[in-house]
Amino acid sequence: MSIEGDRDITDARRGAGVYDRLVANMDELSNRGLIFGASRDGICFLPRR
Repeated sequence: MSIEGDRDITDARRGAGVYDRLVANMDELSNRGLIFGASRDGICFLPRR
């Protein structure tokens, strides 16, 4: 999954609606208790449990 920033930036690069689908996918991973990470500027962040 790749998000460039906010909805406008991500959808401009990846296509309309992609941002919302990615956020929904991340919510689903979290709801299932699956660990995933996000990075910004080479720094990795993991969601809190």
